[in-house]
Amino acid sequence: MLDGYIMKLYENIRARRIALKMTQQELAAKLGYKSTSTIAKIESGENDIPQSKIVAFARALETTPGAFPVDMENIIGTDIFHVASHQGGTPSPDYTFTQDDEILRGGFASFNMKMNKVANIVREIGKQPVLAFGNSSGDAGMFNCTITRNKHKALAFSLLCDDLVRELGSKEKSEKMRAACEEFGWIPISMRDDFKTIYGDRVTREK
Repeated sequence: MLDGYIMKLYENIRARRIALKMTQQELAAKLGYKSTSTIAKIESGENDIPQSKIVAFARALETTPGAFPVDMENIIGTDIFHVASHQGGTPSPDYTFTQDDEILRGGFASFNMKMNKVANIVREIGKQPVLAFGNSSGDAGMFNCTITRNKHKALAFSLLCDDLVRELGSKEKSEKMRAACEEFGWIPISMRDDFKTIYGDRVTREK
């Protein structure tokens, strides 16, 4: 029996598809599935969605993979470039999109980490954030940008991977991050001490 969270995900997929007046066949085509039965089984909870497909489902349904109702256009993250289906190796400035082309996802234009993360925030919202949440050293710049010389009350929260029993944590990395929190004024969140649940009941830790 699927847990409530996963089942809700599948229900949301069906509800969103219907809201867009999209058929199961159309959604299957967007996702590269050959059969509409795959979509039907996913929506009913009979089939699981691979983790790698969740973002693809969100994009196909013009929404986000998370729980918050934020349009995909308003997400600040790793930049991805797009190409035309008949473009081949022609550089984009030299290629004209034709009526026979389709837009395909390319590779990464830039990774959303360190100074790139700060630059993305400046480019996308043009304001200093008041809250920042992260889980790695790549978020340090975003943390500092958020709390430094901010005219509003601002906080930065860093998730520590310090649970070695329920999750594949790292004592060395979590201690290093905790020390950085103390040094720079970020607020540590301990997976070991602050999380009642990390994964659902069906998930077990494996090395």
